[in-house]
Amino acid sequence: MSGYQFAHMELYSAKGKSAAGPEDHHAKRKNGQRAWTAQEIIDELERLEHASRHVIRGRPAPEIIPGDVDNFPDLRAAQIAAASIKESFPYTKKDGSKATRQRKLRADAPSIYASVVSLPVRTEHALADDELRAQSVALLNKSIEHEKKRIEKAGGRFMMGVIHWDEEHLHAHIIALDPVRGRVKHLHPGHAAKDDLIQEGKDRKLSKKEVNKLGNRAYCDAMRAWQDDFHSAVFQKAGLLRYGPRRGRLTRAEYRRAKESAMMRAADEEWRSEIESAMASAEEMKEAAAEEIERGRTMRATATERVEALEFGTASVLSQEIVYRPKKKEKPEGLAFGPNAPSSKKERTKIAGKRAKVGDALRGGISWRCSDAVNSLVRKGYATCQRLPSPNCPIHRVFHPTHSRTFYAMARAS
Repeated sequence: MSGYQFAHMELYSAKGKSAAGPEDHHAKRKNGQRAWTAQEIIDELERLEHASRHVIRGRPAPEIIPGDVDNFPDLRAAQIAAASIKESFPYTKKDGSKATRQRKLRADAPSIYASVVSLPVRTEHALADDELRAQSVALLNKSIEHEKKRIEKAGGRFMMGVIHWDEEHLHAHIIALDPVRGRVKHLHPGHAAKDDLIQEGKDRKLSKKEVNKLGNRAYCDAMRAWQDDFHSAVFQKAGLLRYGPRRGRLTRAEYRRAKESAMMRAADEEWRSEIESAMASAEEMKEAAAEEIERGRTMRATATERVEALEFGTASVLSQEIVYRPKKKEKPEGLAFGPNAPSSKKERTKIAGKRAKVGDALRGGISWRCSDAVNSLVRKGYATCQRLPSPNCPIHRVFHPTHSRTFYAMARAS
């Protein structure tokens, strides 16, 4: 997509601006445009007959991007409710005391915010080319989302977005209200900056002329910042220029080269983003593979340890180094050293350690000890379920005996 960005915003009141004379049906703004009312703006968005004489007939209907509302009747009702908000204001009584009164929002107070974003794409071209249409709609949706975040940060509510397909260039409207305050002047960055500067000038006791001059400068700075932010966040990535050819006093050839350069930068940025995404995915896959390898090594080591423990237990029972000890009054059933057990204390301690691993292998394959369990029991050498739930913990274990008396005794005695 080539060209330059277009973004504009405006505020509208329930009454609109008063007409200049009895012969004027509608007032004119300073720029010569008609001063629309809030409800007339909604009529134009909806494409009602009396408000859409400028559109191209036979084109698709307005496409609504839902916000707080998803249809025009609800938008009308929300605007009327916002314009009916009662404001509190201070006043001085006759006796000099201070008090507050409430009154309905002035009819000429701005109560609806509307911004428009237009693309350098002819609507008929977008309708005829599915790829261009999808690209254009995606860019408009990004614009709407960008404005929505700014509006909500400023204290307003995003009501809906509307994409129009029936004018020369494809464009979208962003509509916002403030259901709490009614007024929406604070949603307009230019007006908000100017009001702040005017209040600051009054506090500094500047002259009215100086205050207005500083306020106008703050208004222009804020609007330029809004356009710059829009370009860096949305349009630059799509290959659109911030300014048109007249601003830079470019010839047609220079402007064409500038557009081509912007498109190339956008393509490079998209390619770079894809590369970074692919690299991030590859890094995630590498980490996942490393985790799986480590898990496999742990499982293999655990399995090896279990096999060795079970082989030792079987060999010890068969060689009668360990024998089954039936239950007695003073001792529970379990395992004891058999007639062929070594006499050396060192060797017997070694066998006792391996015997503990036999029980661990029978109950889950863990060979480490829980110090709390060891210190709280007379019998030493129990494993724990602290790392993973298993029947190894002497406090929480649930042991199910098998049909083999030797198997059961080995497990209990470990």
